[in-house]
Amino acid sequence: MCEEGICERCPVCRQRDWRKKRCVEQTKIVPRSVLVINNNMENVKNKITKFIQEISSKNYAQAHKYLKSVIEDKLEKKINKATDKPLF
Repeated sequence: MCEEGICERCPVCRQRDWRKKRCVEQTKIVPRSVLVINNNMENVKNKITKFIQEISSKNYAQAHKYLKSVIEDKLEKKINKATDKPLF
């Protein structure tokens, strides 16, 4: 970074005089995995609401499709979580 002339800037937000302003303490760094989880939760919520709407309108084939999709997503998440852990 010093070669590019930005060594006096904050490594997170690129503001000048960052040591004086304490911008690093105010900045929240969110890991990508948290963003993916939040996105997946929104996706599941949307599918569940669509499932309820389809049940209410007595469109059972579409409701089954949404419910099946939610169950598959949750099952895949649990399988991925279990395979990430070492056995020993």
